[in-house]
Amino acid sequence: MSLFKYILIAVALLSKTAFAQFLPNVSTGSQTYTQGTANPTAYEVTQVTTVADVSGSLGGKYFTLNAPNSGTAYYVWIDVDNGSVDPAVAGKTGVEVDIAQDATQGQVGDAVQAAVDALAAFTATDDNGGVVTITAVAKGPATDATAGDSGFAILVTTQGLLSTVAISSSSVLGNLMGWKICNNAVQSSTWLAIGKTTDPETDGVRLKKGACFDCLSCTPQTLRDVKVSSQAATNLYSVVQFKQ
Repeated sequence: MSLFKYILIAVALLSKTAFAQFLPNVSTGSQTYTQGTANPTAYEVTQVTTVADVSGSLGGKYFTLNAPNSGTAYYVWIDVDNGSVDPAVAGKTGVEVDIAQDATQGQVGDAVQAAVDALAAFTATDDNGGVVTITAVAKGPATDATAGDSGFAILVTTQGLLSTVAISSSSVLGNLMGWKICNNAVQSSTWLAIGKTTDPETDGVRLKKGACFDCLSCTPQTLRDVKVSSQAATNLYSVVQFKQ
């Protein structure tokens, strides 16, 4: 557990009454209210439906695949009986998939799964019938995969997402005395996660609907560093800043 998480938990134990006592002269006119929308973090998941090779038809064909968070861009290409020419797609790293001529759809899928699963950026599984499911090992957005000239069907089933900053840096007050973030979720069972990492769901504090996290004497920079994510999509939250 990170030091920041310990600090968050300790401060969260202080009540709203304590916050009011800390700022006894704060009035409505001394507050700045900002509303935002949080979303869950997610791993990008891509489904690749391969096709069978017919007399070497897949030789030199490729599809593209991209690691999240502006990571390595790949082209995954098919080498039939070690006789195909690498398409050498510009600006991308090649991943060779070896198959035999006239490989069935299932065999092509198995070969694609093995080649992609060997990459550090992804895990891959297949149904032994030609459908390969590729999951990024890190959460975050990625440029969607494309079919290239492979003839495969590509479907992104889950878009990769990271947490977002709770409030823009330009909106943070310079004369800040304190602030709080509140979960304004519509559904009663959904939580809002706050923290300083890209994944506050696992290394932050969760607030149930209507709950607030009070930071009594945090600096403006602390608020600029706070990130949010949520259990449900488009979860509303608010940031209230108390100024001098």
